[in-house]
Amino acid sequence: MGIKRKVFRFWLRFSSFIRGLDVNQEKRNATQELGIKIFEKSVTKLDADLLLAPLSSTYYIYTTDIVIIMEGSELKIINGRYEYHIIINERIKQSLSMRFKRVMEKRRKKMEFEILSKTRRSLETILEELN
Repeated sequence: MGIKRKVFRFWLRFSSFIRGLDVNQEKRNATQELGIKIFEKSVTKLDADLLLAPLSSTYYIYTTDIVIIMEGSELKIINGRYEYHIIINERIKQSLSMRFKRVMEKRRKKMEFEILSKTRRSLETILEELN
């Protein structure tokens, strides 16, 4: 293994270790843990509708009967009867927003692939008609 690769691997391990030692990190309470898990499970559901408001940086997840809104440092979970307001720190917010954006990007790529494959089929049909 080359020296550059060893140094790079060491740096990756060291930086992940340092990130784990965040001295300002507060302990999560049980309500925050449940809210985070609900957000993570909901964002990965295939039937969930995802919406991002770019100007306000508000994230919306609509599932069958649950609405989850992440706005600022607050996570709102609404199930029709109850509305829960959970305060989250900046680190958790960044983590959840990155997960949300990765799921949206994955869906965008899938939709783009479907659109381009339909276009290709149309062009092949036009070529066959011309022959």
